[in-house]
Amino acid sequence: AHILAAPGSGFNDGCCNDGRYSSSKATGLARVAFDLSKDAMVYASIATGYKSGGLQDLGDKYDPETLTSYELGSKTTLFGGTVTFNNAVYHSRFKGYQFAGPLMRPDGSRAFGFANAEGATVSGLESELAARLTPSDKLNVTLALTKAKLGKLLAFSRDYTLPACTDPVGSLVTAQCLDVSGNEMPHAPRVAATVLYERTIALGSATLSPRVGVKYESASWLSVFNLGDGDRQKAYARIDLGARYATKSWYLDAYLRNATDERVKTSAGSTGTIFTAQYLPPRTYGANVGIDF
Repeated sequence: AHILAAPGSGFNDGCCNDGRYSSSKATGLARVAFDLSKDAMVYASIATGYKSGGLQDLGDKYDPETLTSYELGSKTTLFGGTVTFNNAVYHSRFKGYQFAGPLMRPDGSRAFGFANAEGATVSGLESELAARLTPSDKLNVTLALTKAKLGKLLAFSRDYTLPACTDPVGSLVTAQCLDVSGNEMPHAPRVAATVLYERTIALGSATLSPRVGVKYESASWLSVFNLGDGDRQKAYARIDLGARYATKSWYLDAYLRNATDERVKTSAGSTGTIFTAQYLPPRTYGANVGIDF
């Protein structure tokens, strides 16, 4: 049976979606490491990655995405193994970075399309500290510094009201698009850090382990369009609390997530004058019970 879409829906019967695509690529990893001592080492690596291209609505093709990533790092153990400190700096270069989104064609029909940026780069530093301060106290700290930048790209999305598009996007023709070349990539805060502290208290044959976690992120964009405050998550700090009571046979774990009830956007859209957004869960509390056997 052949069922047509409802009149005026913007969708057609998919008359022309035939296509053929084939692609492959070998990838690799090269790494060298040097032990500075029995408690410290450094390493360097070069890795390549590949994401296949494919077919989209109307049988249009989009190109593969490739990646070359360079990394330098160190791993260190201190104070008799009670502290580990790991660091890495990296630089990743994309070719054909794949962008995807819903679009509207000049004839009013709707589709989901892909386009390839001429390039994109992501550079950063990551550090992790894990310490057993005492037999009862544990501390974990992470830090990430990131810079992510798009190459040349005409981007489209029906989730945003964009200017009329006069240029094709790859093999696509879309009614609306925006030149986002050089924009920051979405969901890439310049600074992100977490701190987690846990203490274990003996209660006879059982234990009680309260914990507190703090996560900080600097401001970040929600899309490649970088369209101002409505398209941006401001810097925030989120606090998570918890406590675990455990015996040899069962445990109770209570938690309070997002204790300060921060409003953290995960995505956004625009009608041109009004922005909408989706959010992470608000303040949430609960408990888990388990049995060991």
